[in-house]
Amino acid sequence: MSPQDRYWSSLYELVFHGYLLQAHCQDAADTDRKFKVVVAITSSTSLGIWAVFKAYPEVWATIIVCTQIVSATSKYLPYAARLKAAGACVHDFREIQNWAEMRWCDIVDGDLTDSQINKARSEIQAKTARALKSHFPLDGLPAHQGFNERATVNAESYMNTHFGDKKNGNE
Repeated sequence: MSPQDRYWSSLYELVFHGYLLQAHCQDAADTDRKFKVVVAITSSTSLGIWAVFKAYPEVWATIIVCTQIVSATSKYLPYAARLKAAGACVHDFREIQNWAEMRWCDIVDGDLTDSQINKARSEIQAKTARALKSHFPLDGLPAHQGFNERATVNAESYMNTHFGDKKNGNE
């Protein structure tokens, strides 16, 4: 495989992983939103029913206390940590992607030697590794086939839209 092909593969992988991070981030944000809505409705409804009917105060008080505990501890749940980490990492990946795309233009224009292309590919890998280590120091994201499929479709669409024929820079 030529240095140009290896660079293209690294660029594609970077774009794919950016979309994969985005899918995890969107999923965690949806989970967070739903979770907060359920807690708010449960707490408010319980308080309202208790205030209006004055029946079963222990039941309503227990529900209210439980929703408050869940609300206070929700930031420690796995999806909350994923949301924070993935959101920040997506931004880092976009910066790396912008840098990598500028280098791709240099490659297509013939401004880089094979050695320089190999070095640029290594830089993509190093920058990506630093971003992942910074935001996910203990582990990565769980595997999710649906997210992989979505990321593949988005990455292919992005690459085709922005680069057309990858080898020659032709559309």
